[in-house]
Amino acid sequence: MMDRLSDRHPVVVAMPDAPMTVRCDADRLQRVIENLLNNAIKYSPDGGAVEVSIAAEDGAAVLRVRDYGIGISPEALPRMFERSYRASEAAATAPGLGLGLNIAAHVIHRHGGTIHAEPANGAGTVVSIRLPLVRRGSDVVATAGAAHSATR
Repeated sequence: MMDRLSDRHPVVVAMPDAPMTVRCDADRLQRVIENLLNNAIKYSPDGGAVEVSIAAEDGAAVLRVRDYGIGISPEALPRMFERSYRASEAAATAPGLGLGLNIAAHVIHRHGGTIHAEPANGAGTVVSIRLPLVRRGSDVVATAGAAHSATR
């Protein structure tokens, strides 16, 4: 995905033992994940770990990106996925247009999923993506562009 994110932000990844399958446009999903990782780094100006976890929960694949950065105020939470919205703490920390999370939300919703953010315990932010898992026995064909069910 990304060769080197940051010298000051180690990325710690926790993956499940068994693989999970979701129907998705792999390129677009990769861009969403890259955006979340870049935001975690950008809004952690003092450095610190970025934690990524993937787990199966209630029929969904859940990807969480947690940082230990500036966090987000409760007032900004309901608006953070709006087009061109930037929380005051974000605008004061780093440049941006306020488009990345809005685009990410559109991509995830088009895949039948949800995206959610919340303050992390202690410091920072956790952004969670939920995408429906493909049931075992489904015949899924993944391509560079999109994945779709194959019928036989």
